[in-house]
Amino acid sequence: MSAGAHVLDVGGESTRPGAREVPAALELARTLPAVEALAKELPTPISIDTRKAAVAEAALAGKPIKTTVWGGMPDGMNDLVGVNAALPENVKKQVADRKAEIVAGKFHVFQGPIKLQDGSVKVPAGTTLTDKEIDSINWYTEGVEGQLPGR
Repeated sequence: MSAGAHVLDVGGESTRPGAREVPAALELARTLPAVEALAKELPTPISIDTRKAAVAEAALAGKPIKTTVWGGMPDGMNDLVGVNAALPENVKKQVADRKAEIVAGKFHVFQGPIKLQDGSVKVPAGTTLTDKEIDSINWYTEGVEGQLPGR
């Protein structure tokens, strides 16, 4: 802190793309004591670097701030929003089926072809965006109306 740090980042496993995961219990054992001790002693914001919902939720007791993390539907980090009850049953089934494919790793949301608003191809068929590319998306896809703020 005396060297000018404004945030402390605590992590119990590497969240870099492709890193091997550790079990949530081990990650909790590695991070929670540090988060709790730091939160009691320092006024500095603490971030928890995790891809697991259970670890992020447990760390909230120390009021950490969120950093970019890579989690997904299988561990509950992300989910689809509710489906309108007025939708036809076949559409609800399509949504449920697609969610199951995402959770099973059979469908990748950021795999091409993905087109920009003007219809030009941004992500070619068979290509999947990297985590870095996903984290820096500054465009809307075909079918989305409006403009990004500040553009």
